[in-house]
Amino acid sequence: MQNTKELLATVSHPLLKGVNTELLGALMDFDQCHILTYRSGDVIFSPQSSSPGLGILLDGTAVAHTAHSVKKVMLRTFSPGAVFGISDWYNEEQPFFSRIEAHTQVRLLLIKPSAVRRLLDESPAFREQYIRFLTDRIRFLNQKIGYLTAGSAEYKLSHYLLSLGERETVTLPLAMSGLAEMLDLGRASLYRAFDTLVEDGFISKQGKTITLHDREGMAEYYHQKAHQ
Repeated sequence: MQNTKELLATVSHPLLKGVNTELLGALMDFDQCHILTYRSGDVIFSPQSSSPGLGILLDGTAVAHTAHSVKKVMLRTFSPGAVFGISDWYNEEQPFFSRIEAHTQVRLLLIKPSAVRRLLDESPAFREQYIRFLTDRIRFLNQKIGYLTAGSAEYKLSHYLLSLGERETVTLPLAMSGLAEMLDLGRASLYRAFDTLVEDGFISKQGKTITLHDREGMAEYYHQKAHQ
């Protein structure tokens, strides 16, 4: 059993904000929470996982792919603070839809399903933050549907860049090959789309760092072009 004080000191996450520390400590003492370490390339969750629970990424990066045996499509990347597994352990037919692998060395807080249920029952703060998280996930999925179904490469790319956050400067979390796969574009089409966004004056690009000069203008411009 891991040291409760160490776990309580390590965990700082919006999903657990305001949760009674005695309740959280009791769950940890009863071996319902673990901090796990994975090396690059290790599988964290997969369809073969048996109700793994809720994972909160503490350190490192991970990547989610479809679990298709023939064509593996990248779904998203995870950075510290990301949560996964929240929708899968209620699904009895297929415990986990995607396959999540460690991209770098990863430290993960794993909260078992029984502990999540107790938190939902006994902690109003956790319950509210759980609902807020699910709402944010719906918003994220709507955004992803938007840039996957957009008409042009420029519209897909602009929609994706806007989804990375509200800041003027964003950092691409993927290599160009991974981003092309995620957006369902050829690499040449993706490079041309970046060139177009630069030439149109909407972005500047320095390596993986992208400066968005006119967020609203870019969204409106490529939306109109895609629907002409």
